[in-house]
Amino acid sequence: MAAGREEKIAKLNEMGEGAATGEDAAAFLQSALYDEDALVRAKAFLLAERCYDPLLLPLLYDILAQEEREWQLRALNVLRLNADERVLPRLSPLLFQRKQPLLLRGAYLTVAAIGGEEALRLIATFLKSPYCAYLKDDYLGAVLSLALKEGDTAKALWSKLIAEDESLAAFSGALLTNAEENPLLTVYPYPDYLTETARTRGIDTKTWKKAMYFPRKKHVEK
Repeated sequence: MAAGREEKIAKLNEMGEGAATGEDAAAFLQSALYDEDALVRAKAFLLAERCYDPLLLPLLYDILAQEEREWQLRALNVLRLNADERVLPRLSPLLFQRKQPLLLRGAYLTVAAIGGEEALRLIATFLKSPYCAYLKDDYLGAVLSLALKEGDTAKALWSKLIAEDESLAAFSGALLTNAEENPLLTVYPYPDYLTETARTRGIDTKTWKKAMYFPRKKHVEK
């Protein structure tokens, strides 16, 4: 008999607490990322954010390539939070296109969050391309500021990159001058995006919020 919603979410909660591990648990998570129940699927993405496994990359790439927008953005968020440099070549095509502006926006943030030399070079190329015009300057600047917060190494490399291109130096300077110091950046277009998307799928807010939290581990007195 197939497991129902509550049983699947309970299993994902166990995995979030570290109580369910191994090959069976990994296979269950991979399956849940494609579950027909949107609540179970959303919970699986939340777990992937917390318990990242590089073995999930082929599934995340597949979702980015052909799924509907909510799941594409969720896949990007998993990549953003886990900063795996290996995904940068897969993010590049999302930057240099205009047919999917939300993916362009999310990919730019994800590249910045991953950081490192390859990411900064990709950002420099993007800011010199016509595709950066599809994002607002305040967002461009806030994300660039995030990418440079890695420390002196990132700032030194960026200084070298803009020294090689006067127009990039001028654009970068203008963006950073007006950038927010501590922006609350997310791949989602607005704060209630996921809650509203759940509502359109017939999931009420109370059920949604309850499912999106992992129970705290119980403290056992010794």
